[in-house]
Amino acid sequence: MLQELDEATKPIQREWIIFMLERVGHNHLPKLLDYYEGIGWISESVARKLLELAKEEKRYRGPAWTLSAQEHGESLIFIERISGKHIENTFHSRQRGKATPDPVDVEKKDEHGEGDLEGNIKEKVKMIQIIERKDVTIKNLEKELEKKDISIRELGEKIRELEQQLDETGKEIKKSMIFRGILQENMKLAKARHRVHEGNGINM
Repeated sequence: MLQELDEATKPIQREWIIFMLERVGHNHLPKLLDYYEGIGWISESVARKLLELAKEEKRYRGPAWTLSAQEHGESLIFIERISGKHIENTFHSRQRGKATPDPVDVEKKDEHGEGDLEGNIKEKVKMIQIIERKDVTIKNLEKELEKKDISIRELGEKIRELEQQLDETGKEIKKSMIFRGILQENMKLAKARHRVHEGNGINM
């Protein structure tokens, strides 16, 4: 495993970086390095330093992170050379990869690397716009929920008001029934007394 990178092998490192960038581009380089780290070819520290080194190179955009078996073999030879082993490249494959120069980088990047800065700014602006749109959506949802919450509260208050009215109505109905019952009993009592008086009048 390639554990560390030093200044002495910087030219070979740049050569390897360009080799990978021409095939997978800056956009897929992290995945390729993750793969090499996962199979034990390089350490996490080496992967991190290679990504930093890639920022200094012309930007490329690749179709995928995968390489052919031959290209992986060439990467392994680069690793061996960086490790200090004198190995001759038996593949002799210097055919350009499928990655293409990033249009933004070609148009805007100057010798001071302003293209990278401008590209980063554009990416950040896009992210901010996406976040703002999501924030607006969330706020709209919150407003809708607030309206529904108010409607639910109003409905609950209306139900409680109707329940109170129903309770009061029930009490009034009970009172009315009691009064009616008393009235009926009084009427029965009055009729009974009347019959008693009538009976007394007949006996006399």
